[in-house]
This record gives sequence, C-alpha cells and structure tokens, in this order.
Amino acid sequence: MKIELIQAKFTGDSELPGLAIRMSENPSDFYSLDNKGAVLGIAGCLFKRSAATALYNYALVHDTNPCYVISSGTRELTLTLEDGIGNVVDISGFSFGVQFMFKLSYPRQPDQIQEQYSSEIHYGLN
Repeated sequence: MKIELIQAKFTGDSELPGLAIRMSENPSDFYSLDNKGAVLGIAGCLFKRSAATALYNYALVHDTNPCYVISSGTRELTLTLEDGIGNVVDISGFSFGVQFMFKLSYPRQPDQIQEQYSSEIHYGLN
C-alpha cells in the first residue's frame, strides 16, 4: 500500500519558520541515515491572525509530496513535527486545531497486472 500526505493544517500560538511532518515508521522504499523515519511533507506559516492573541496558521507548502510504500497491515502511524534544525515540536502547542489527510493507494490485482503486461507485449510484437 502507498501513503501520501495530501493535506495538513495547524493553528497555534507559536511562530516557526517551517515544520517537517515525519512518520516514525520506515517505509520499504526508503532509506535514511538519521533513522528518524520518512518526511511526509513540509508545512510553512501561511498567515498570522491578529486578534487578542496571535494565531499562526500552517499548511503544506507543496502541491505534491512524497509517496511511500508501507505494509498493508499498518493500522497506526506515529507522526512527529520538527522545526528546521530537527528539534521535535510538541503537537500540544497547536491547541487550536491539527488536521491531516492521507491518500492511500493499493496495488492492482494480479489479474489486472497480467492483462496490462500481456497487452503491452502483444502490442510490441506487432
């Protein structure tokens, strides 16, 4: 199964230049020297609401994010937020809301794969 972070939104009272959203689980198609897991996306501060207290809104800064292969038996993900120098940012600092949306895709069934390859091979022979 493949996983991709397609939306992330945070609202909090701390100003940070950016946040890396990282899953602790290591995907099968990923290698890391730091052994901290794979980065799913980068969130940046979009705007600051001026009210009685300053609120900072963060969201993903890229339209496309990495897609990783994880076990189809995965039932939980452990997500962490990191600042620009790798320090873990406590998620409780975003007490005004945290939202994540993931896209999960499953591989084709074996019959569909065979049909696709056989048609490509047949096309190549003509």
